Amino acid sequence: MTELVITEEMEKLENSALTVYETSKEIEIQNDLQYSHEADHLKGVKGDAKEIESKRKELVKPFQEATKNLNAFFKKPLDLLKNAETNIKRAILVYDAKLEEERIAEQKKIDDLAEKERKRLAKLANKQEAAGN
Repeated sequence: MTELVITEEMEKLENSALTVYETSKEIEIQNDLQYSHEADHLKGVKGDAKEIESKRKELVKPFQEATKNLNAFFKKPLDLLKNAETNIKRAILVYDAKLEEERIAEQKKIDDLAEKERKRLAKLANKQEAAGN
């Protein structure tokens, strides 16, 4: 994992934001002059937030690019392995179908032999019955 290195500039931004936040909790507007002052103050706060967001994006961009490049790099081998998995599963299914076909053919032979034997025994029984046994 990459360790975050906090620069002096980042610390100043954080401390400044904390100070603005703490003082904002105490604001009570009593008159038009204070209202105007706080409206200007609000513009400054929004500007500071925009500056911090811009700095954040600037710092994050290389990591996003690296992530994008890593994902692109690993996509090809992962896709190849996914396709290999599909090919192997298809081969297994084909073999399973072949075995099932052979099993059905073998069972048909067994059933045919059993039917032949049943008919032979029935014929023999009929002969013996006709002979009086």
